[in-house]
Amino acid sequence: HILTVLEASVPRIHVVDRVPLWIIPSDTVKAIMEEPGFVSNVSYRPSAQARFEKRFEVLSTVDADRFRKWVGHKDPQFLLIAETSERQVQLLDTAIDYFDYKYAKEILKEWICLMNCSWLL
Repeated sequence: HILTVLEASVPRIHVVDRVPLWIIPSDTVKAIMEEPGFVSNVSYRPSAQARFEKRFEVLSTVDADRFRKWVGHKDPQFLLIAETSERQVQLLDTAIDYFDYKYAKEILKEWICLMNCSWLL
């Protein structure tokens, strides 16, 4: 029970007696947020999907079509033929965010393997 651990580490908070024995994670967050002075700052961190969608939304129609072609073929030429370097950067940044969103699990597995297997290298 994570709330019990929090209470043990921060004696001034008392949340365990205000929640049921079985609690879902979102209710745990709500209970902590209701504790006066425990959370000093809340900041929004967009998901990988939200970052990708925001970048894709600002692409021109032509660049959005190029990006869709790239997704279908995985041929970098579709990202590198933009008329200006700024538009090329937008396409490449969108592609990076797309990879972060679409292949997050694969990237994480590879990173974990590298961290765990680094002693083999």
